[in-house]
Amino acid sequence: MADKREVYEDLISLSMQRGEKQEAFAWVERLKSPVLVEFLASGIEPAGDEEAAALRRSFSRLNALYREARLHLASAGQRGELAPVLPDEIRQAIAAAETELKEDFWRWERSRKGVAHCRGARLCALPSQIQPLLSEDTVLIQYYTVRGHLWAFLLSHHSLEGPFHLGALSDIEKALRRFEADWEGFLELCAGYGSEYGRRYLKTFLDTTKQEAQTLYSLLLGPIAKALSSYPHWLISPDSFLYSVPFHALYDGSAFLVERYEILDVPGATVWASCVERQRQYEKVHRVGHPGPLIFGYTAGHLGGIQKEIEALRSLFPHTPVRMEGEATRQRWLREARDYGVIHLAAHGRFREDQPAFSYLELADGRLLLWDIYRLQLRALLVTLSGCETGKGQLRGSDRIGLSRGFLYAGAAAVLVSLWRVDDTATAHLMEAFYRNLLAGKRKAEALRYAQLSLLYGKYPHPAHWAAFRLIGADGVVWGYEEEPTGAESLNNCSISRIRNGKLGLVKESSGAGIR
Repeated sequence: MADKREVYEDLISLSMQRGEKQEAFAWVERLKSPVLVEFLASGIEPAGDEEAAALRRSFSRLNALYREARLHLASAGQRGELAPVLPDEIRQAIAAAETELKEDFWRWERSRKGVAHCRGARLCALPSQIQPLLSEDTVLIQYYTVRGHLWAFLLSHHSLEGPFHLGALSDIEKALRRFEADWEGFLELCAGYGSEYGRRYLKTFLDTTKQEAQTLYSLLLGPIAKALSSYPHWLISPDSFLYSVPFHALYDGSAFLVERYEILDVPGATVWASCVERQRQYEKVHRVGHPGPLIFGYTAGHLGGIQKEIEALRSLFPHTPVRMEGEATRQRWLREARDYGVIHLAAHGRFREDQPAFSYLELADGRLLLWDIYRLQLRALLVTLSGCETGKGQLRGSDRIGLSRGFLYAGAAAVLVSLWRVDDTATAHLMEAFYRNLLAGKRKAEALRYAQLSLLYGKYPHPAHWAAFRLIGADGVVWGYEEEPTGAESLNNCSISRIRNGKLGLVKESSGAGIR
């Protein structure tokens, strides 16, 4: 895809030289998430029996090896080994099984009808097709890179502005790395010495983080800030390493952006349009009876915040299925997930830099892999992945491989994921507030913003604690009750000042600090 990308970049530049904005925007869209776009255009079709059977066998072999590795490390730890390692034969067997699974998966994927049909005629939304979907107060910020420089289009209901030149990618990446180092340092301080120690040095860390967040704001949004100021709702379509930027945590000199704007991440305009259509379809399916979410939680024996988080959600949804610890198995999740409109999964997550397609969430009987998710057929309005690094990914060509894309691939209209290692207790606070807001009839992006503000204006003012989670996909209401369910405080008239004054009841504070 690298050589193709250069061709696309040349076509974008040529279109702009000819003054053809609409065409240039369309070429940017063709560059964004091409594999995911192809899938959304083709729909889900079953694979042949032979390929599906081979894939199931590969999954079984790999999961058996993962379980063997986990048991070996656990027994080594019980024997007192400080840094247990896997024997070479187990590591080599896992590597071989992962390779075999990848090969079987691609054979299975090629056997699906419809994908091959789409290869020659990729769905791609033009600005004129996207604009009717945008409300009057919403703007799409379409970032893209050309020859080491960052550019942006601004698409609204009435106009297409740009492109705006924002600067060299190298300068922006350096600023992002400094920003990341600040929040990672604060998290490590809290995890290593306790939350009380973190509060003692909060002002020093927060001041430094605001400085770096303002520098990044100036680079990414400064040149277009005036054009954006009239839009309270932003859709942000990143490119390159911008997928790692928590835009809602950028600082404009007097406030974090979450305090001023409602921000939703989208892989591209075409994918967003498909997610909007899913939202509309799924609302018709899941509104009947107002069913609660499917809730899975696995603490792995040490993540106490997950237990508190699930208990809080259980009180909000007293009649919904809750699978905890030994009941929270991979097989059970794969069997039950396809029937729910909202899915909440709280567990330890890990993004694998070496093999992003083998990123996973840890459940009672093994790892829920990205490969597992690709095989699903979901009808979910929202999937929440409450764990570490569930929103990280790796660019392969112009596609980003990671858990969030896997759930969009599987049919979800929106996914709530984390960009970094999250604090255990702060995440429990955030999730309870988020679901309270949803139950009160708030839209997904609105519910997340209010939940983040409740932490920012409460006991967790540092972005390391409240800014890790981002919403990707389509906005919209999940539940619309005529009467509020038990335990859901009405937020229909909730103002920012009310959140600032700490009027929302949340889970109790924990003395320790843990990382998922």
